[in-house]
Amino acid sequence: GWRAYVDGVEAPIYRADYLFRTVPVAAGRHTVEFVFVPESVAAVDGAALEEEALSHSPEILEADAAVRRDEARLDLARRQLKPDFMWEAAYTNRGDLDPMVMGTFGLRLPVYRQRKQAQGIIQAADQVEAARLDVSAVRLKVVAQARDLLARVSRAEALARLYAEAVIPQARSSLESAAAAYSVGRVDFLTLMSDF
Repeated sequence: GWRAYVDGVEAPIYRADYLFRTVPVAAGRHTVEFVFVPESVAAVDGAALEEEALSHSPEILEADAAVRRDEARLDLARRQLKPDFMWEAAYTNRGDLDPMVMGTFGLRLPVYRQRKQAQGIIQAADQVEAARLDVSAVRLKVVAQARDLLARVSRAEALARLYAEAVIPQARSSLESAAAAYSVGRVDFLTLMSDF
């Protein structure tokens, strides 16, 4: 939020006429500064930021769904090792002829168990492992992006503090010194402008 400083000392801010902000100042000459510091930037918690990024990342949700899909494929491949019973019923209306009713019952045996079904299980297990590694990679990527954003915020805060505490006061002091020298006639206008 907004912060106010009177001669470099933080002062309370009051609302005036519903829309404006005011700061009480004693009689005399003072320097009043209003500074806006977003609260979201001022209190960034790195661990909370990473946790939020991990819990709301669509890339992680997609990778988790791929793991579940591949686990279901692995379960199906394991079921292919067992015999499978089949049955079928059909009814056909043949117009003027008698209707036809048909039923079949069958048994599917995993005859090529070692050459076909076992290899399918190995492939499905490898796909599950690859999907889990993809989830880990995506999680690392999201954490790295969150840490990069946090580092950018830190750098921006440090730069803002540097400007507020060093660069701007030094420039103001230089300008005031040059303006004072110009007002007494010790320097010309071009010198005043170049010092600014």
